Amino acid sequence: MARLQRVFVRGEFLPDVRIFKRWKRELKKANKNKRGRPFLFPDSFVRWQAIWPRVDYRGLEGIARRLKAIGLIPDADDYTTA
Repeated sequence: MARLQRVFVRGEFLPDVRIFKRWKRELKKANKNKRGRPFLFPDSFVRWQAIWPRVDYRGLEGIARRLKAIGLIPDADDYTTA
């Protein structure tokens, strides 16, 4: 059992979720004095998604939809979001 527990701990991955608390503030700053269509997603969220190298675009979209469903983010992006 101890060996099995070590395997689980080694595979544990906890991404930084503080970006969700800064979402609105970061978007407001990014869109300040911006011309044209405003940004919908902060840079930190895009970088956060980039840390999932083995997850395809549709998988990332599914993660974003789930984060929206539980109320951590206001909207979910998808692989066609411009």
